[in-house]
Amino acid sequence: MPNWDADWLKRQTAIADHEKDKERYGDHRFSAPPPKEETEVSDKPTEKESALQAKLDAAQQQNAKLQFSQRKIAAQTFIDTEVNGGKAPRVTSTDGLADFMANLEAGGDATFEFAAADGSGTNTVKPAEFFKSFLKALPEQNGLTKDFSAHDGQEGDGELSAEQLAAKALEFQKSQSDKGVTISLSAAMDQVKQGDK
Repeated sequence: MPNWDADWLKRQTAIADHEKDKERYGDHRFSAPPPKEETEVSDKPTEKESALQAKLDAAQQQNAKLQFSQRKIAAQTFIDTEVNGGKAPRVTSTDGLADFMANLEAGGDATFEFAAADGSGTNTVKPAEFFKSFLKALPEQNGLTKDFSAHDGQEGDGELSAEQLAAKALEFQKSQSDKGVTISLSAAMDQVKQGDK
């Protein structure tokens, strides 16, 4: 028997078996399963994903605020102890300085290069470290701070209090005005200071 005849007989037998099973068990057993519904793949996040992303963003913002706060506290401590911790302050106005230093440290691993003062090459340093060394190198501001409260209201040492000086200057200005001479308040104060010596 040729091969093609044998193949034809096998196919006919399979079809006949299939027809018998179809009659015996019904058509549903041999029908193809219903096609699965294809779900649309979308780039749009679901509500659950959006809520999770919002929570993650809020947590990251909170973490960034806490890190900035810690850097600011560390900078303020540095200013108070190492910069202004001596007899006289190196920096008299520190408004915003701790915030500035905290922002410098937010740069992470960023560095910059500058020429050495002695011309021997270049130095590479982080901005925050450079600024700290700059502040530490500032001289103490001697002579800028004077304790004016020590002599306020006390007489007998030859110095006038601020209120007394202002009152005498106004009095001198009025006396000059009565004579027809116009004099500024600062000139009147200078005149009173000279007359008091």
